[in-house]
Amino acid sequence: MQAGYVALCYHYVRSSTEDLEFPGLLGTTLDAFDEQLRKLADVFEVVSPGRATTYSVEGKLSGPDRVGLLITFDDGLQDHYRVAERLAERGIKAWFFIPTCILTENLPANPIIVHYCLSKYRIDGFLGFYREALEAAGLDDSGLGVSFTRGVDDPWATIGRIKELFRYRLDRPTARSVLLHIYEHSILRDHPDALGRMHLTREQIEGMIGMGHAIGSHSCTHISVGATALGPEEVEEEILGPRRFLEQTFDQPIRAMSYPFGGPRDCLSGESLRRMTDAYDLAFTVEERMNTRSRSPLELGRVMPYSTDTSAGLGDKLLKIVAQDGQGAR
Repeated sequence: MQAGYVALCYHYVRSSTEDLEFPGLLGTTLDAFDEQLRKLADVFEVVSPGRATTYSVEGKLSGPDRVGLLITFDDGLQDHYRVAERLAERGIKAWFFIPTCILTENLPANPIIVHYCLSKYRIDGFLGFYREALEAAGLDDSGLGVSFTRGVDDPWATIGRIKELFRYRLDRPTARSVLLHIYEHSILRDHPDALGRMHLTREQIEGMIGMGHAIGSHSCTHISVGATALGPEEVEEEILGPRRFLEQTFDQPIRAMSYPFGGPRDCLSGESLRRMTDAYDLAFTVEERMNTRSRSPLELGRVMPYSTDTSAGLGDKLLKIVAQDGQGAR
């Protein structure tokens, strides 16, 4: 463990037969997750959030002389409670990063609305709700429209344009307003229990903490921090307020945040985050790199498993990262 650790960032982790009303949600199956963990534990030393924090902040980590593996989860998804139980049964502690709007507003995080609506109503239906939301907001769709002709346009390219629109093109309040209109007039209309299908409850998070897991901040509504012009009000609502709320609500020290989306455009440099606030000791991206003593604790890397990843393929990817970034890390 003298060399450092790699981290995984999971989102949806579902049984293969679960929730047939939302079959388009892409993620790792529970069976695949279990297999990945079994195989990776043969190669890496699974480490707790506490041990990873000690290493990244203080440069110290006792234990076997193997590269560490930290397990993390983003978005506060309902899927995560069952995963937390399975991990606890194996004595593994993970980090769960929570967008606080699911508790403070009783409303889903922005991208989760997109995922569920696309899953249930497909692209055509989503775009219909989107046009209605623009009209209700008095917005001209001439510069904000997304066109799609089934059988002609590439569906994955269209989904990419939809995600890019809400992540980068619409300003923060407009994106939130439009997405909430879509949510209220589609998924919530058809499923009054939609929030509980999507996200963890306060009681479940308390239960996960009781299992020994850690929680961290994932902004409030799941914005791209790096791509958003954050004034003092936005910093309070999306960066500082979530940490304070989680600490007060769950009586836990919140030392870490993970950047929503987590790509280079979505994150701040460690220096920029430190200029903004000293509230966090660690910040996680989804840049595929190993976390060594030379890595800033505010620019930590993680690997996001894809739904198509096998345990062997994921292991090979992590070993390549270790080979590339671990040289001279001792």
